[in-house]
Amino acid sequence: MIVEKAQIIAIEGQYAIVKTQRRSACGACTAREGCGISILGMLMPNRFCSLRVLNPLEARVGDSVQIGIPENGLVKSALIIYALPLLFAVLSIALASAIMGEKISDLTAIAFSVAGLVTGIFFAHSMGKYFSNKSEYQVKIISIDKFHIDSSPVVSSI
Repeated sequence: MIVEKAQIIAIEGQYAIVKTQRRSACGACTAREGCGISILGMLMPNRFCSLRVLNPLEARVGDSVQIGIPENGLVKSALIIYALPLLFAVLSIALASAIMGEKISDLTAIAFSVAGLVTGIFFAHSMGKYFSNKSEYQVKIISIDKFHIDSSPVVSSI
């Protein structure tokens, strides 16, 4: 399970809108002095990101929580998002080459590649909508770190 700290900023039915701080992995990397990515990370301050997550623990606005997603769901999602469009692009070039033989021009290969890439992106988007309701692909609240303190006055019946 990949876990991150967050704070709840809103509730929408069975979902919570949480705010997390984007962080760079550069702080843990030993090659950060010679890396261009770490320089870009220094130029961009840490910003906040909001996510819609499942709220099975019924946490409330203001609670500090731990959110998580199973590793296998994240890996499968990354493969769908990144590998599928590239696979479609390569397969479309292979199809164009099989249809046209050695007469294929660079411009035709580029056109088929772009068409395959766009088709792959569309297909990945469609798969994302299908898998978005499956629990292994959803980020959810896994624990509450600090309960929200209700500031309403306590009424005693003494």
